[in-house]
Amino acid sequence: MILFVCGINDGNLGIILPSIKAHYNLSEYVVSIIFLCNTAGYMLAAILNGYMIRYFSQSKTALIGACFMAIGFLIVIFAVPFAVYCASMVIIGFGVALTQAAANVVCGEMPHRVVMLSILHSFYAAASMLGPLMASGFLSSQKSWNMTYTVLCGLAGANTISIFICFRSLRTNSEKELDAEDEQRVGTEENQGGNDLLVQAFKYRITTVGPIFLIFYTGAGVTLGNWSYTYWINERSTDTVGMAHIMSGYWAGVCAGRLFLGFVTTRFGEKRTVYCYLAFTVIMMVLFWALPYVGANAMSLVVSGIMLGPIFPTVIAVANQIVPTRLYATCVGFLSALASAGTAIFPYLTGVLIGSRGVSAMLPFCVATSVVMLITWIFVPDPRPRAKFTTKISSWMVPLRFLRRKD
Repeated sequence: MILFVCGINDGNLGIILPSIKAHYNLSEYVVSIIFLCNTAGYMLAAILNGYMIRYFSQSKTALIGACFMAIGFLIVIFAVPFAVYCASMVIIGFGVALTQAAANVVCGEMPHRVVMLSILHSFYAAASMLGPLMASGFLSSQKSWNMTYTVLCGLAGANTISIFICFRSLRTNSEKELDAEDEQRVGTEENQGGNDLLVQAFKYRITTVGPIFLIFYTGAGVTLGNWSYTYWINERSTDTVGMAHIMSGYWAGVCAGRLFLGFVTTRFGEKRTVYCYLAFTVIMMVLFWALPYVGANAMSLVVSGIMLGPIFPTVIAVANQIVPTRLYATCVGFLSALASAGTAIFPYLTGVLIGSRGVSAMLPFCVATSVVMLITWIFVPDPRPRAKFTTKISSWMVPLRFLRRKD
């Protein structure tokens, strides 16, 4: 339910963005502030998530996040002034980041974590596919853009109730391990100062490089989901309903990738499969940019969605294999919050770019972002044992050593 509400929210925003711009009489520069306000909420959650889990518990932190989401959606329903709307985006961003982090932690601790995380995030993609259909349905029936938030507010209320019921007695493995450590270390220096778990998590490269990669990843994915509709109706076709359906096809591709490629990722290894996914994404983005045909563009967009789909849950699963159990919740909370920040920062930058260069500048920006993702992935640690890789290299070096001795 958590990822479903978040997906509906992201899928809806891309379609209603032109209507928000018209309602408040804003330029692309100013309307993009919406994404910047979301970023503020995500960053706040990135800083506070670990502390909130430590002092309130994972279940209560998720419940607090769900309440913030519901309150934020409720404010927007009344078509409040733009400044208040931006403030509500901060509230929504904070709630989204806290609840997504909780969902990632819970599924990341399950057996077959890559598959379970892929299934979890397929709900986000499926909801993001429904979001454009819902928004275009409201707009085509001459209803105001803010009425879409009545559905979101209802879903957020149901999400709050479901978290209260399902997470009521939740204790994650990292919480249990931290409790056990506290009992053993009462009064020691290590236990003083509030156990700054985030500082400890930063000792692992996945906590430093992972967020940078995920900011670009989610930024590219949500930029395509939010601004491609504006690109379609300005550069390719005036059929607003048809273009909204194409955007649903993109999110359907993300959903399919998460459902079916999780098994492939587990079978062939996280590091090498993500290289393949990113390479295909770059190729599809170049084709989308180079070919001025709706059919070819739609195919490129859908295939990009399929390739991007399994990457986020794969990174969360990698973190589970690298960081200690007691730091996992803090690490994943930080990764999820900064990944959510990417969903706001890059759409904002795209809006500024479109305002200065025109909507056609979106695609080269997405190509550049995809290339940066591919480069950044090089520095993400490989969770597989190095012994296997070293053994392979050693076996390849045997003939060379033999030749050297012969010489």
